[in-house]
Amino acid sequence: MTNIRVMAVADFTPDMVDTLQKYFPNYETDGVVEVEVTTHGLWLVTPNRKMRHFLGLARKPKSNIVIPLPHLNFFKDD
Repeated sequence: MTNIRVMAVADFTPDMVDTLQKYFPNYETDGVVEVEVTTHGLWLVTPNRKMRHFLGLARKPKSNIVIPLPHLNFFKDD
């Protein structure tokens, strides 16, 4: 197994693991749960991708870069 690349890393706290276990039946498909890794934390995604549940953010991001959510316009002139 050469050329193995790390694609993403997610840190979990004990309470995040408890939350994952608690909501696993609601978010699993064929015994698998999808977790989105975003700039704003980890999210459980419903199988139909219509809902998300905030799982948590174990650590403050290492950079001070803030990426606005696509539907928000923070630069709009009022």
